[in-house]
Parts: sequence; C-alpha cells; structure tokens
Amino acid sequence: MLTFLALLMIIVFIVLLSKNKLSVFGALTIVPFVFGAIATFVTGASFLDLFEWIKDGVLFSVNEETGKVSMGVISPAIVILFAVLYFGLMLNVGLFDPLCEFFIKKAKGDPLKVTMATVLTATVVTMNGDTTTTIIICVAAFLQLYKQMNIKLIYLAVIIVTPIGIFNQLPWG
Repeated sequence: MLTFLALLMIIVFIVLLSKNKLSVFGALTIVPFVFGAIATFVTGASFLDLFEWIKDGVLFSVNEETGKVSMGVISPAIVILFAVLYFGLMLNVGLFDPLCEFFIKKAKGDPLKVTMATVLTATVVTMNGDTTTTIIICVAAFLQLYKQMNIKLIYLAVIIVTPIGIFNQLPWG
C-alpha cells in the first residue's frame, strides 16, 4: 500500500507542476506532507510519527542496534531548491537571453549547430557527475533558444540526458 501511495504521490506532484497549480517549492513541501499524513492514516501510525519520518528522511537517522548513521536528503535538497530558485529567477529576468542570441547568430538558423552546442555544453557540465545541475543549467541556457528556433523540446531533453547516461556508466559517475 505504501508503494502505491509513493507512486501516486509522484503522479500528483508531476500533474500539479505541469498544470501550474503549485510552484516547485509548494509542490515539494505540500504534496509529501499530505501523502505522509495519508500514510499515517493507512498504517495506523500516530500523526506525530509523521514528523519523526520527516526528521529521519531529511536530516539523519541512527540505527539503534548498530549505531550506524544514515544521512538524509538535506544536502541535495538544498542544492536542488537553490538551483530551482536561482535559475528560475535568472530565466525570468532574461539572464540567458544574450547567450541564446549569441548561439542563434553563430548557428545562423541551423538547428544542427544548436543541437551540437547543446551536446557540448551538456557533456562538459555532466563531467562533474551531478545530473540535476546538468539538467538545470542546460535547460536554463537552451530552453528559450529552442523555443525561438521552433525546435522540438523533446530533442533538448534527449540531447541533455544522453551525455548524462554515458557519464553515469563510467566508474566515477
């Protein structure tokens, strides 16, 4: 049942974001909290257990028997939330417009040159092994360019993900 709830939570999260019903921050906080409350009801746990689950998942938890500490998701979560805020703001104020105009001039209307620039950028950025950063940087830099040149956005997604997949298969990935 909890697996079904987790899958449903992901689906609701994606639907709410795609229909612009919630901001990214709202979706990242409200949706898991609501589904956590539902999970407490389904499992018969106390509502206060929800806050213990949040603490264990976000910060850390200690195994009582072995004393082993399991780190939570706070470090990557802060990076992702910062990146979403920062690059969202930078897109809205037009920071990447000069970059897009530069690539359009260099491409001279040639979509192949634009896609090659995307591949090179994604390859260089993904060398550090951070998938989230690669996607955020490449989407922020190339989304408007692809829209202005009427290139299908699915091409952008595939071009960004391909180097990520290759580098994640390497030993340091």
